[in-house]
Amino acid sequence: MDMAEKNSINSDSLLISIKKITDYTKTSDHAIVLLTDLLENKYFRHLFAYSLNLYWQEFNSIQRDRKVFDGQEETKRMLNHFKAKVSKNAPTELGRLIRYMNLLYKTEKTLNEKEATSSATSYRESAYMLADLTMALIDRSSRQITVNTLLQAGIYFQRAANAKDIPPEEQMADEQLALEMYLTAIYISSYTTPNVELYTLIQSLKAIASFKFKNESLSEMIPHLQAKCLKIADIYPLFELPQSNISFFQDGTDSLILMRKFLHHKIKDIQEKSFNSEKFILYIENEKLLKLKTLFEDLLNYRPDLVALIGLIEDYEEIIKNKPDFLEANPALKEFLLINLYNIGIDQPKISQNKNLTELIEYIKSDLIEYEQIVKNRQDILKEQPTLKESLLSKFHNIGINKPKLLPNKNLIGLVEYIKSEKVSELETINDLISALKILQKTHMAHKVYTNRDLTAKEKLLQMDKKAFKSYKKTLKLDKKDSGTEIERFFKKESLSGHTHIVMLYQAYEASLKGWYEEEHNPIQEQILRLDLMQELLAKDNWTFADLDKNIDSPWIMVDQDSEGWMKPNASLPLIEDPRVKKYSSLEGVEINHTTGEINFQLKEWKTSDPLYEKLFTIHDLNEMLERKISYISFSLDPADPDMRYHPFNEVYFKPHSLYQTQFLHTSLMADYILKFLTMGQEVQGRYPYQIRSIEQLIGHMPEELKNIIYDFNKAKNSKNSNSIHRFWIEAEEIPTAIGTQDKSDDIQRISLDHVRMVVKKHKMVLDKEGNLVDQDEKEEGWQHYVVTNLEEAKKLKLNLPSLIYVQNERKIYSFENDEMNLLSLSKELTDDFLSGINKFPLDKNQKVKV
Repeated sequence: MDMAEKNSINSDSLLISIKKITDYTKTSDHAIVLLTDLLENKYFRHLFAYSLNLYWQEFNSIQRDRKVFDGQEETKRMLNHFKAKVSKNAPTELGRLIRYMNLLYKTEKTLNEKEATSSATSYRESAYMLADLTMALIDRSSRQITVNTLLQAGIYFQRAANAKDIPPEEQMADEQLALEMYLTAIYISSYTTPNVELYTLIQSLKAIASFKFKNESLSEMIPHLQAKCLKIADIYPLFELPQSNISFFQDGTDSLILMRKFLHHKIKDIQEKSFNSEKFILYIENEKLLKLKTLFEDLLNYRPDLVALIGLIEDYEEIIKNKPDFLEANPALKEFLLINLYNIGIDQPKISQNKNLTELIEYIKSDLIEYEQIVKNRQDILKEQPTLKESLLSKFHNIGINKPKLLPNKNLIGLVEYIKSEKVSELETINDLISALKILQKTHMAHKVYTNRDLTAKEKLLQMDKKAFKSYKKTLKLDKKDSGTEIERFFKKESLSGHTHIVMLYQAYEASLKGWYEEEHNPIQEQILRLDLMQELLAKDNWTFADLDKNIDSPWIMVDQDSEGWMKPNASLPLIEDPRVKKYSSLEGVEINHTTGEINFQLKEWKTSDPLYEKLFTIHDLNEMLERKISYISFSLDPADPDMRYHPFNEVYFKPHSLYQTQFLHTSLMADYILKFLTMGQEVQGRYPYQIRSIEQLIGHMPEELKNIIYDFNKAKNSKNSNSIHRFWIEAEEIPTAIGTQDKSDDIQRISLDHVRMVVKKHKMVLDKEGNLVDQDEKEEGWQHYVVTNLEEAKKLKLNLPSLIYVQNERKIYSFENDEMNLLSLSKELTDDFLSGINKFPLDKNQKVKV
């Protein structure tokens, strides 16, 4: 027996054995719990990867003929089963299912009949028939059956290439067609579930490995496809042999259910092993806590340091409960915890009952009494001493106090009385307060307030973060041999069975987005997974949600937001209303004195009689650009991780580096951010918990024509038949300039600037051989532009792509889309300047603008 044959037997037997293990896990909930550690074990995963590599290397380990895909008899049985259920009152869906099953059966029967003729021509006919079938079933069939049909089409093209007496050029053409079928199947499978994508990649790579003709492009592509396959296999070690379409129809959900149970078990394990296992307000089911939500959000404004202590409370109680001897053996740790917990009356394993809510309120009240008294009694002091006022305001700005009244119609005294009122009389002890605060510890207000405020030296020392944990380790004298203790693994968020928390949380989040994490999609569960994932990703770089807020929910962000962080579209930017600060609408020109070197900017000042949308900038914006020598900007929000298509964050790239921490950079960020909202059809809340909603409120003020363009695009993008990806960006066109004539006696040169025209551009993207998104070369992509004299001339145009037609004598713009020409009501009469600008572009023989 030679080595190749030995390896062939090993790869087949190994993969079949692995399949038996995973099939067993499908039998019961107990089985998945029992075998999860095995599926996650790195040696088991390495064994699976090794077996797949052997499988791809052996060309004949499993035969690729009609038999492995044949489902004629089973399809016939299923068809007769459904026909037997037909009656007068049968639902319409049953009729559609019978027609669908009948088409599958006829296809299977025809393919089997053609097997009698083993010629290249017959194989090609079968391949084309299967390719046509995918189009015929595109609205009725699941994607897993679509990709399986494409795989079969590829196999038939390969069989044609391997037929007898076929010239090499035809063999190469057949293999190229087979490759296109496989790559199309792989692309479509990426929008399905991991088990279908894994099946498609494994079987496609198996088929491609037996190609007769290799080229440089294919040789470079194969390793990247293998890497993509092995990444999925490393998480879901599932193997399926080639099978018929009817098998997918009957048993297509078995692997899906297994993956669902596997993720549920892993996420539960992660949640149980987290230090702060209390979740967000989404977890609250207790009616009492729901009623108290608003109260404690207000309370957190006044005592944000309580939030930091919640984590310590949980640590202390957990250790007391599960490892009482651990504290006794480590008195330094016990003292460290008790010092912190003493501040809120905790000096025993159980929370002390000696402090009631009233006493706590008095303590809170004293923190702000100075400011309250000054505002109430000595307004003149604030007027006479602006620095004192500024100091006080900045001191309390981080906890939401930037007006004399702390809350609308409610000062501190009023809040205290409100807390004492009957509405919250059930809050009798500090224990109730702590219970509620535990639930609220991760809310936006808690994070923002606690992180942004100035900490005292003692608080910095006692703050529960990674630095504090390092002091834990130092105090406990944890050396390398103890680095695997349970408490440290918890802190590092490391999965005991191999995969990091980020990897597993992302898999669960993507599963929820695609609708298979639960039998019925649960939007609340999806949001919880998203927040958990976001928190883990931030923690990886020692960040928190407060750091995130600095980018999208800060005073310097020039976007108006409501109290919940949703954008409030309005006609102007939220610039300062101080009348002493001038606002400008445009830069009209520049005067340069060549003798003195002085440069004067001709700015058009905004007047109250001007439209609000023309109030665009202040002198600060111009000074910022000049001081930092900013002559251009390149800005992009790019995917943070190519392996995580639904990564909740983007990475920011910008040039030049002098843009860092400028208003210009923040404006660019929000412009690109809003553009993403419009192209994705969804808006993200500007603060915790970063919920997602449709863009209806965001674009509600727009003209119907503009809204329809956005809605139509998103509808087409989200359709079942669309798998295209586009990138969008904003680009400034070249600014027309006019340079004034200069007399010999005049040392001043004048340059006039026309309006800046900003254009939204798009380009289709495809995956390259390395799996990266790159621009596709599309000369005819986007809207075409035509310039005609009259409407009759416009109607004679031979159009087949979305187009804009500029009719000169009517001074109107018409759109052509979906075989219809319509007048754009948003287009007023075209001005002479606009027409002269259009006429500058050359036209081809069909009156099309050459861009």
